[in-house]
Amino acid sequence: MSVTKVKAAGAAADASNGIQLCSLIESDFMPALLSLGFESETQQPVYADATANIILTDAAGSELASTALTANGVTGETHTFAATDIQAAAFLKGWEIL
Repeated sequence: MSVTKVKAAGAAADASNGIQLCSLIESDFMPALLSLGFESETQQPVYADATANIILTDAAGSELASTALTANGVTGETHTFAATDIQAAAFLKGWEIL
C-alpha cells in the first residue's frame, strides 16, 4: 500500500511563513486507511467454508457415490479444489478422473 499525504507543520496556514513539510507519523495513517474502507483499527477478516459437492454417476446418470470437500478461508476470496484433493476423496478409490 502506498499513502501519499502532505502534512504542514506549525503555522503553515500563514502564507508569510511558507509551508514546512514534516514526516508522517503513525496517527496520520488511520484516517487514510478509514478513507480506503477499513472500518476500524482492529478489523479482522471474516472466514467461511467453501464446499465442493462431488457426485459420481454412471453413464446413465445414476448416482453411484457422493461426497463433499470443504475448505475454510477468507469470505469473498476464491478457493480452488485441486484435482489431487478430489482424486483423494475416499469414495473415488479405484476410479480415475478424466
